[in-house]
Amino acid sequence: GVETSKPLQVMLMTTLISVAKLFDCVRIVYQVEEEKAASFQKNFNCDLLAEWLTLQMGRDQVQSFVSTRDRWAKGLRIRYPSHKENDHLDPITSKPGKKTQSVNDTFMDQILLKMNAIFDCCRLTNGPDAHNNRNEYTRIRFREATASDADSILNLVHGLASYEKASHEVSVRSSIYVRDDPLFECILVEVISGDPNNIVTSSSCSSKVVGMGFYYLGYALSSGKYLYLEDLFIEHEYRGYGCGKALMYCLAEISMKLGCSRFVWQALDWNSPALNFYDSIGATTCNGLKTIR
Repeated sequence: GVETSKPLQVMLMTTLISVAKLFDCVRIVYQVEEEKAASFQKNFNCDLLAEWLTLQMGRDQVQSFVSTRDRWAKGLRIRYPSHKENDHLDPITSKPGKKTQSVNDTFMDQILLKMNAIFDCCRLTNGPDAHNNRNEYTRIRFREATASDADSILNLVHGLASYEKASHEVSVRSSIYVRDDPLFECILVEVISGDPNNIVTSSSCSSKVVGMGFYYLGYALSSGKYLYLEDLFIEHEYRGYGCGKALMYCLAEISMKLGCSRFVWQALDWNSPALNFYDSIGATTCNGLKTIR
């Protein structure tokens, strides 16, 4: 926000580059006012990501969005009704049996438990795998990623990059996710399939990671802490079942629990389905800002 001379800008940028190298960062990303973007690009030989739009929800918008979850859940249950009253998988472990919230659960456990309880009442009988075996159930669950999920995360990153026509930009290895684990959080979407008449043991079930919400915390001098969603992705064949919106509900509630002032992410200006979805949940576009890399 403060105007600086070009020599001072160069000095500050040089310092930032040195800091980035110390932390083994692969790039520096920042935002500037649209009218200043061209000069920054010229002065520092940066890439102007002209197609990227920044979207956000303020604290009030987040609360308003989260308040619609129960109504959305009711519609989801009507659309994908469960055919067995007692057909229940534990939301966290995917083992049979019910789990209720306790005072020892973290707020993350509780958020995921609530979302899994919603999807436990749904059976995707017309899901992508249903035609293979009509006697199988297909359930969706949400869980926190662990180090053992690094390869699955990388596969999803490649899938998203392909959709965004940016496969050439992915150079990360799954081992980097393990190394950098303290710097980010990730919620995974997992599909569980099996014989509904034989769910006594987890060995009777098969699972596949089909989506993720990859996020971390940022800080703005003007508004304080915010939650930044780096990547939201659901594999194509599992879209339309509410997974993406479920992730957004989880992330919005996490931002509330952490006391964030905003929930922020980016989308490409040509990605109309995503932009329409974000508009439908109450997000607004930060006009006048451009992303520099």
